[in-house]
Formats: sequence, C-alpha cells, structure tokens
Amino acid sequence: MRGDLTRSLTELFMRCMRRELKPISRVIIETTGLADPAPVIYTLMEDFFVADRFRIDGVVTVVDATHLMQQLSAHAEPVKQIAMADRLLLSKCDLATPEQLANVSRTLTRLNPSAAQIFVRHGEVAVASLTHCGLYDPGSKTPDVAGWLAEEKVREEQRKTHGHHHHEHDVNRHDAHVYSFALTFDQPLQWVFFADAVATLLDTMGDRILRIKGLLNVVGDTKPRVVQCVQHVMYPYLPLDDWPAEAPYNDRRSRLVFIVRDLPQSMIEQAFAMFCDARDVGEIAKTC
Repeated sequence: MRGDLTRSLTELFMRCMRRELKPISRVIIETTGLADPAPVIYTLMEDFFVADRFRIDGVVTVVDATHLMQQLSAHAEPVKQIAMADRLLLSKCDLATPEQLANVSRTLTRLNPSAAQIFVRHGEVAVASLTHCGLYDPGSKTPDVAGWLAEEKVREEQRKTHGHHHHEHDVNRHDAHVYSFALTFDQPLQWVFFADAVATLLDTMGDRILRIKGLLNVVGDTKPRVVQCVQHVMYPYLPLDDWPAEAPYNDRRSRLVFIVRDLPQSMIEQAFAMFCDARDVGEIAKTC
C-alpha cells in the first residue's frame, strides 16, 4: 500500500507539471478503518520526491460515538488513531445519547487532550473541519501555539488522572495504558543534544511514544523551533518568526507534550537530563 501511495502522489504531481491536471493544492488520504497512521506518515516523510513536494497538514480521525468503547476494547489501532490525531470527528452524534457523548468526549480528552473535538450530526461535516490542522491559523496566518500545543489542557488532564486511582480502569482495554504529560525546561537547549535525546527515545521506545509536540528555545537561535514526532518518525523542525507574545509562552521556556503508552514519565525525563542536562520545571513554574 505504501508503495502505491508514493507512486500515486508522484504521478499526480507529474501530471500537474505536464498540465494534464489543474494545479492541486491539497490531497486527502483516507485509510481503512483499522489502519495504523504511523506507517503512512513515515512513507510521506521518508520518500525524498514526495517529501520535497508535499507537506503533511495533519491527521483527522473519525470516531464512532456509538461504538467507541467497544472498539477500544477490541483493537489497538483506534487508540493510535486517536492519539496521533490533530482533529477528532465524533460521528453519529445524532444517534448517541447525551450520556454516551459525554463519556466518549471524556475518553478522547484523556487519550489526546490537545486534539480538537468536532461533533458531527447526520453526516454533515464542514470542509474546514478537515483542513488547516497544523500550527497556523488559516485566517490570520499566524501561529496558534496555545491551541496547537495545548499544554494547559494536557496538564489539567494529568492532574485529573493523578487524582484518580489507576486500578479503577479496565486493564483489558487497549486505551487503559495511554496517557499524556507535559515537560518544561528553563534553560535553552543545545539542538544537537536534544536531537540525540529524541532520536534515542524514538529508536528504543518509539512503539510506546505515540506523539510528541514541542516549542523549543535553542542555544544560538533567537527564534523558537517547533518539533513534532509520531512514533518512530520525527518531522523536520519548523522555525517560527518570533516567540508568541501571550503568556506563558513569552517566557521563552522550552515546552514538550507527550502521549505515551506504558512508558513512565521518569524515563523520558532521565533521557533529557542525561543528554541535555535539562530537568523539568513544569510544577515549579506553576507554583511560582
């Protein structure tokens, strides 16, 4: 399938170049219901011809509001699809009860606090729900760091999780072992050491690291860098024109958000302490 995908995108581009087709501004790839998004993303990133000519906008996952809990119990793929999503479309909301919707929404927030949830009724979806999934606001063209990183949502969900007993969850469910957390580093980071730390984590634990998002203060660079990873794949970093003016991002701290499965936060923290001599100050920052 991945070979077919790269060949199709290459052929599409060449046909546009030969003016056999009108110029194309966007491609939507719809996978099967139980597809793992990671290999598709990896293919788009690793094929040199495709990666030079197409940019990943984001991942949109459709969630059946009437059957989510059964799907999470039966299959591992829906958990990945939710954790890797930039947008979550809740379908069949007109057929679900208010209690079902509330339960589904809470579950999705726990699995991926930073993804926007869009409630779909009677199958009607605005085109805008499927596009402009990334960092930039399509109207202003300026980066919406707070909305994209959603660090506060992640920390709030982290506080809720710590306030409940883990043994209350059904350990047989595939989503019972997935959680998110945020790290904050005070000092600017050496890019080479940071890249080594992330590469080591992805090489050794990539199957348990579902998603990484980050805003970095890099030594020798006055502008912030945006990083993003999906399992074993690290996207090319994106430099922003300037630091966000709004708090708390104007303090120029480096911030990372993780979604992981069966991976202690302490192991991630140890990697950055070892490679970058950087330690999380998130909780300190909240109390100062």
